[in-house]
Amino acid sequence: MSTQTVRLTAEFKKQTTRVVIVILLFVLVYLILIALAVGLTAASIAGGIFIILASPAFITLVLGVGMASLGSLILIFLLKFLFTSNKYDRSHLIEVTRAEEPALFDMIDDIVEQVKTAKPKKVYWSADVNAAVFYDSSFWSMFLPIRKNLIIGIGLLNTLTAEELKAVLSHEFGHFSQRTMKVGSYVYNVNKVIFNMLYDNDSFGSMASRWGSVSGYIAIFVMLAFHIINGIQYLLRKMYELVNKSYSSLSREMEFHADEIAASITGYEPLKTALMRFSISSASYNEVLNYYNEKASQNIKSENIYADQTLVLKFLAEINKIRVENDLPNVTEEEQNRFNKSRLVIKDQWASHPTTKDRVTRLENTGFHASGLQHQPAKTLLRNAGNTYKQVTANLFSNVTYKGNTSFESPETLITAYREKFESNAFPAIFNSYYDDKNIEVFNPGEVTPSSETILMEELYSDKAVESVYAEIGLASDINVLKDIGNGFTQVKSFDFDGIRYSRKKALTLVDNLKPELDKLTAENKAHDIRIYATFISLEQKLGLAPKLQTMYQTLFDYAADLERKLQIYSHLASKLEFVSVQTSHEEIDRRLALVRPLEDKLKTEINKILSDTFYQSEITEDMMKNMQSFTSRHIEYFLLGNYVEENLSLLYKAMNNYRYLVLRAYFILKRNILLYQAELHQKTVA
Repeated sequence: MSTQTVRLTAEFKKQTTRVVIVILLFVLVYLILIALAVGLTAASIAGGIFIILASPAFITLVLGVGMASLGSLILIFLLKFLFTSNKYDRSHLIEVTRAEEPALFDMIDDIVEQVKTAKPKKVYWSADVNAAVFYDSSFWSMFLPIRKNLIIGIGLLNTLTAEELKAVLSHEFGHFSQRTMKVGSYVYNVNKVIFNMLYDNDSFGSMASRWGSVSGYIAIFVMLAFHIINGIQYLLRKMYELVNKSYSSLSREMEFHADEIAASITGYEPLKTALMRFSISSASYNEVLNYYNEKASQNIKSENIYADQTLVLKFLAEINKIRVENDLPNVTEEEQNRFNKSRLVIKDQWASHPTTKDRVTRLENTGFHASGLQHQPAKTLLRNAGNTYKQVTANLFSNVTYKGNTSFESPETLITAYREKFESNAFPAIFNSYYDDKNIEVFNPGEVTPSSETILMEELYSDKAVESVYAEIGLASDINVLKDIGNGFTQVKSFDFDGIRYSRKKALTLVDNLKPELDKLTAENKAHDIRIYATFISLEQKLGLAPKLQTMYQTLFDYAADLERKLQIYSHLASKLEFVSVQTSHEEIDRRLALVRPLEDKLKTEINKILSDTFYQSEITEDMMKNMQSFTSRHIEYFLLGNYVEENLSLLYKAMNNYRYLVLRAYFILKRNILLYQAELHQKTVA
């Protein structure tokens, strides 16, 4: 397909101009700081010399040296970034050459020629679901030409067609046909400069502290220098916000433009399908990683993680009712947004990428249609995909530490185990995802009479009923976000709701207007839950079974009533422990740990109840049992001899997380038992 004309939009040009102005503003501010620092350095050195010459003595010598160091320290602080560089970590990458993969490099050559950009310096495989370009950089790279390297994630390639891979790579190379990439390089380096002065100060701080320890007189000037540096850092934080907020807007336009360049080469359809599939491709890859993470203690790993990914990908497509075409899921916009009923749109000023929905809309508006698509898998471009997959897998697992001899698990074993685990954590399909993100509304089961009408499952769990559930979830979430906006916790100037633009000041008024709508939805969904219950106790009676469902519902509701108290023990303890992650004086640590002890005792009491309750036994793993017993069986010190006892803190956090998991898991099991029983009742009526 020949490249079609792509023009920069007015918005693109506007955002580029804005970023350039902001960068120039930063440069001006920085040069003023340098000028002031040079002036202060000259003045402090002159002052130091004057003190020494005015009254030569040891004390004046020390004072003079200290004064001379005042400006010097600030100047060093402002210039130290010049001597740092950023080397991209390649340890997780495998270089691939033209001799190894000629067809892939032919595709790259074709893209480079059409986009009219430079060839990549090197091409690498990564294990992930990604594609990217990187380069080693330093401050001087803003002024010197640097060739870029291309990363192709096998996790992505494995879930694309050849046309889709070409579209994705065309997008990456499309960035480098943009003059604004140089602007991006400037922003990147400006951020590095600011980051260096805000956060990368360990060596500078150590040097200044050692210098201050020479004499108490020198320490006075070192402290004064740090006070001035703190003021400079405050200004830099403001500049950081301004630079990045401006660049984020440009970055989104750059993504749209790179998408359009890709569409001009391949047509928009391949990039659209790749974007729509990205979420499920990532999910399948992450599920496989999680699976083998749990298997690490058994010394089990994969020989070909991408064969595993393919099976999990198809399974996820199956359970989500996504059509598979050309051996890959064809994710539609309707399927991707089925459960997203939010009506609130907030423009994220910090987002560097547009949403998938916005990207797809812009792609379709290009009018660049594809023709003659073959839909062959991208892996057919490789000489031996199986060997490449195994090589990348081996490199991935080389970073895992095993305690014994390892063995491979076959993809068939994995998918069988994965399916079983999924089904043990899922609700029967007849409920049409009605309960997936919804708790059963609480009511009094003893006051509900059996239904006298015959109601089909298709009616109880219709798409309309499911939409009502997610409409309530979406509206409740929107109201919470609007409250945060109105109370100033979320900093936005305006937002859209139902397609209407509102200012921040209108957020709480809108909340008041929406509450009756939410109350109505909640009441309707509760009434429907009661109707469902009435239908199933009617089925139970008609089948002549002992009344079991009422007890199951009541048990769930009783547990739900106490669940908030159980979770508060965790949340309060987590809140009280936040000080551990920040620098705190020894006296303050002791004081705060004393406040933690009563909550720790409550946690131990609740964990002991769990350990003695047979209901939880099937859910408690060997590691959980060992950890929780160790935690509850003794008094634990978390701070000794001026240092945190990391092992004991780790024990506490593991116990907290195990506790939270188990109390939530108990609710899930009680709920799932109800649904399994209801599915059983339904099955008996249709048998």
